[in-house]
Amino acid sequence: MPIKFHGDEAKMNSNGYQPIPEGDYRLKVTGFEETKTSETDKPMFVLDLQPHDKKFSNKTLKFWLVIHPEDDPAHGLTIHALKQLGQEWKGDVVIDGTKMINESFEAHVVEDEYKGKKGNKIAYILSTRKEEVPDDAPF
Repeated sequence: MPIKFHGDEAKMNSNGYQPIPEGDYRLKVTGFEETKTSETDKPMFVLDLQPHDKKFSNKTLKFWLVIHPEDDPAHGLTIHALKQLGQEWKGDVVIDGTKMINESFEAHVVEDEYKGKKGNKIAYILSTRKEEVPDDAPF
């Protein structure tokens, strides 16, 4: 059976990807790759993310989670991301990418252009998971 279609080149960019609008989204980790940064050789996870929003559930976004050591000024970014992904982060831990699969977090997503291609990127991860305060906390 024939399918009706109206093509509109103005609604497409050069790589065929239509970015999702800027905003806050709940994202689910659907896959990952363990690798290293190209310039500093730091360990990194490249996370595949899928928006929970049904309008955009066919989109895949990427997030590059760099594991910054404690003497690095960006160490706090790693801790924040791990917290929001529900991962262990205190003391000596082994970060296992398989434990991130199906975890969700909230992030602010923006439109971005890289090498002439439009897409999306995570501008920042929102603080939505709160740590439990122990019963014997002094406050």
